[in-house]
Amino acid sequence: MTILVYPPGHETLPIALFTIMANSPTDVVSALSIIIVVMTLLPSLFIAGFVGEPNIIQVKIVGKGRVLTPWGELVCNTKGQEGENAYLFFRPHQAKIDDSGHCYGTMIHRDFASRVYKYCISTSGIEFKLQDQTKHDIGKFIKFSIRKMDILFF
Repeated sequence: MTILVYPPGHETLPIALFTIMANSPTDVVSALSIIIVVMTLLPSLFIAGFVGEPNIIQVKIVGKGRVLTPWGELVCNTKGQEGENAYLFFRPHQAKIDDSGHCYGTMIHRDFASRVYKYCISTSGIEFKLQDQTKHDIGKFIKFSIRKMDILFF
């Protein structure tokens, strides 16, 4: 694909490597290959960190629109499935720490990153991540609600 889209009169690094492969020692080819791999992976890791790590928690569908979670039964879209194991999926920023929340856990770790605190929460031996702009104490029991969650079937 790279061969088809590079501008006339210029070479991209993969094209230069392709040319060098035929005429250079293997150590030069190996070094350039590593540079290409690193240049490809670094942006991918940055994007993965930016998008955020999802929370995936195993649940059981107990009825139409109801799932059994570590916090009890929750109402959500089960997509017509019944009596199956499924996974509850939500991102850390989709949960809100508040006293009226239906979910709960204990804060076991806290980091500060770019205007938000990133928390690791433990509930019944299950660990997951939340984000909040307010600083909370480690070891504190908290309640939270999940604003948006999806059910996944594997």
